[in-house]
Amino acid sequence: MKLSAKRPKSTHSSSKKAPKKDKVKKSGVFSSIKTKLIACFIICIIPTLLVGIISYNSAFSAVKDTASSAILQTMQQTNEKLAITLDNVESLSSQIMLSSQLRDYFSYTDDGDTTLFEIQSATNLNDDLNSLTNVNKYL
Repeated sequence: MKLSAKRPKSTHSSSKKAPKKDKVKKSGVFSSIKTKLIACFIICIIPTLLVGIISYNSAFSAVKDTASSAILQTMQQTNEKLAITLDNVESLSSQIMLSSQLRDYFSYTDDGDTTLFEIQSATNLNDDLNSLTNVNKYL
């Protein structure tokens, strides 16, 4: 038996060459994957930014309107409360001014010694003033 060494057939035969793929560079704006990724990222970010800006502006105006309304309402209530308090002070002043006990106390002429009338008049005036001021706790 004769062994003959057979050569394996080479895939690179000189007569049959595989066609070479020429690397053709694409020219244009979106030629590289990096540029495409950046463009996609920017396209995704812009709507998100717009929604964020619109949401911020609408929330800001809503909070501003609510705060303005609350401040205005507080000022109106304070004005009403102050007007009521001033009316009460005016009414109390009128009651004190028209009090007969106050007139009696100030009409008394001091002749040098304290009399029972003066002490009784001062006590009555003090009780009258206390009753007027105890009725309204804000005075």
